[in-house]
Amino acid sequence: MNNSLQWYFKTWKEIMFGPEKFFSSPQGQWHEEPVTFAAITAWILSVVIAVVVFVIQYIPIGLYLVEGLSVWQLVLVSPVIFLVSFVFFVMTLLIIGGFAMLSVLGLLFVFGAILHIVLRLLGGQGSPFVTIKASFYSGAALLFAVVPFILSMFTKYKLLGFPQLSIAENLVYYGACLNIYFLWSIGSAKVNEVPRWKGLLAAVLPVVILIFFGVVFHSKIFPKLESFLM
Repeated sequence: MNNSLQWYFKTWKEIMFGPEKFFSSPQGQWHEEPVTFAAITAWILSVVIAVVVFVIQYIPIGLYLVEGLSVWQLVLVSPVIFLVSFVFFVMTLLIIGGFAMLSVLGLLFVFGAILHIVLRLLGGQGSPFVTIKASFYSGAALLFAVVPFILSMFTKYKLLGFPQLSIAENLVYYGACLNIYFLWSIGSAKVNEVPRWKGLLAAVLPVVILIFFGVVFHSKIFPKLESFLM
């Protein structure tokens, strides 16, 4: 596990701070390392989200259940409380992890396929597998999604207002969209051996789809979270 995480963060740093060099000489086979990289990204997001759910939902419930207990009663029931808490955390992590894995891998695969189709229309000669591989690696930008989830804990405990959380969520989401746009454009251009402008053009469609999802989420779904957090 430690070796996997070391490899992951080393690769993440190379992608984020040196995408030109990284995509000029991609490592490994497309069906091994890229999928592993995207899967680890999904599980890191899952762990953070599960911890946030535990802090803002399960802890208040636990505190309510032990309210009024004496010290000795608390000592007696604490093993049961810890066991139940652990079980609920693991269940939450597995549910979120499964959903995150399917979502991250599925979306990056679809976006990679879209990139390949557009690049083929623009004269690209690369294999669809290497374009999808570049898309999986470009998912490094998704790791920034941990920021609004972490900030939601501050909102739950009245340390950050919901409007401020909304602003932060917008900044992080659209900042990540811009970041993944450039990663898609660089990666797809490199592996398909086309000029940079074609990579920039090909990446427009998938990033527009991401922006559309973001607009819908922020206008229709995000406001409903206020009652959950406040």
